[in-house]
Amino acid sequence: MSSPPPAGARSPHMIPEGSSALTAQKDDDLLHGGVTAMLVDGLGWIALWSAGLIMKGVSVEINVSYFDSPCLDEEIEIEAKALHIGQSTATVTVELRKKNGKIIAVGRHTVYLNVHTPSKM
Repeated sequence: MSSPPPAGARSPHMIPEGSSALTAQKDDDLLHGGVTAMLVDGLGWIALWSAGLIMKGVSVEINVSYFDSPCLDEEIEIEAKALHIGQSTATVTVELRKKNGKIIAVGRHTVYLNVHTPSKM
């Protein structure tokens, strides 16, 4: 089961199950660290969903290591891979790269699974 890319995104190749990828164009001279962290969160969930995870969960840890910044109008590639999907936790890694392969940032996202929504009384 694969999720379609977000509106405005394009996927240059087939994405294996348990992964997600996105090619995005940035419009200003700096990619804010908060945007990078948001991409780790959002694309991490998409990778888990594409691997067949259908249960609810909550993020328990997100970390991002920053190595470089894209230049003005530079196209970047983002790839997320499920590293572990267990009974109570799942972990993904997300890598942002320049088209030449140079790593911009690497993030890891761990979620707690099997979160039960309290019933209404």
